[in-house]
Amino acid sequence: MYAAFLAICAGLCNGMCGVGYRIAASGKTAPMQCAVVASIFGSVIFGFRAHAEWANASWGMCFAGAVFGLTQYWSIRGFRWAMKLGPFSPAWCAMSLSFLPAIIYAGIFLGETLDVWKYASILATVAAIVFAGASGNGGSTACGSTARRIVYIATLLMILVSAGTINAGLKFCTVYTEAGYSQPMQSAGGNVIMTWVYVFMGLGCAADLTITRRWQSTRLGWIGSLIMGVGAVSTFSLLVKILDAPAVIVFALTLSVALLSATVISTLFFHEKRTVFWYLTVGFSFAAIVFNVL
Repeated sequence: MYAAFLAICAGLCNGMCGVGYRIAASGKTAPMQCAVVASIFGSVIFGFRAHAEWANASWGMCFAGAVFGLTQYWSIRGFRWAMKLGPFSPAWCAMSLSFLPAIIYAGIFLGETLDVWKYASILATVAAIVFAGASGNGGSTACGSTARRIVYIATLLMILVSAGTINAGLKFCTVYTEAGYSQPMQSAGGNVIMTWVYVFMGLGCAADLTITRRWQSTRLGWIGSLIMGVGAVSTFSLLVKILDAPAVIVFALTLSVALLSATVISTLFFHEKRTVFWYLTVGFSFAAIVFNVL
């Protein structure tokens, strides 16, 4: 129950990211620029928390953090490509289904088993994601030629793998012990890993924005970026405390709560209409939370 409680808290913090994104978008600021702000927060906070870990940090920890950070950048880049190639809904679903690689990895390699309620929770979460995506707008309405559709599908797969790498990778770090260490990587240098995650994600996003000249400086953009940055760092600050718990609780429950909170907030503060898809998203998100904690 402790892990479930922290996962719910992480989901509420993650819901802040959706609020920040909406505010930043109103200021014509790209998600990639929000990610740069989040990377600054994350690098400073986790770097400070790692003060006792830096002396014994390994190249493996630095490499893991770099890989996780760069794949986060590529998931954001891929989402931008997908929005130009085809519909919004599949791209949103691919990004949101990033919890699946961790659950698959934990089931195959860590022996984590799921009862009927956990399977029901995963299905309800997927349904909530689909309906949330169906209620969105933006992006192209059709892929066009066959070649364009193939590229679009490949981009969706890239988004899913890139966004899910950090979740599966962090679960791997909870069990893998490097030579010369008595503790798994996450226990020995989890804060070091997360510091490099944010450093490399930020470097990738900042370089992209500079090359494409997409930097924006608006009041709403900075406010949204700050909210998104605080939400993202708070989310992972909570998740790293419960990585030893089953992946379905750590990642799927967090996402379910984030979907529910972001969906409700969108109608309260952004005056979005409560459509059939809105009610379905709320209903399945709530069901996923209940099934997960049973």
